[in-house]
Amino acid sequence: MASFPWNGGNGTRLAELCDEIAHSKRLIVASNRGPVEYRISEDGKLLAMRGDGGVAIALSALSRYVDFTWVACAMCEGDRYAAEGANHGTLVASLDHQRFFLRFVVIPESTYEKYYSIFCNPFLWFLQHNMWSPSYDPDIGQQVWDA
Repeated sequence: MASFPWNGGNGTRLAELCDEIAHSKRLIVASNRGPVEYRISEDGKLLAMRGDGGVAIALSALSRYVDFTWVACAMCEGDRYAAEGANHGTLVASLDHQRFFLRFVVIPESTYEKYYSIFCNPFLWFLQHNMWSPSYDPDIGQQVWDA
């Protein structure tokens, strides 16, 4: 089995590398979905749950080694409620021995629908993954420009 410089069994080398890289810098992660999603319980309390989405899942473990702020869209009513109660817009979210500074961007649902369902998924995703081909050129019509 190959030996990697960050593979110290307990993450010691990874922690050292993260410390070295992020010592005096502020790391900010921005994605559509955040690492934490809030639900409102029947008694009105906020419940933190692990967020869905590939970026959130892939990068959330980084919080064990580096303090950073994660900026994400408020995806549900619980997220919007949490954003309203945040101290200066920033939440400190803890989940599964991970800690995040979290800032939700709250936008109107109609704006989000255009951004996500018209621009990001059917257009930007394919462009970023180099999946366009001459027979499947993107349809950049007025609807995409509006979104």
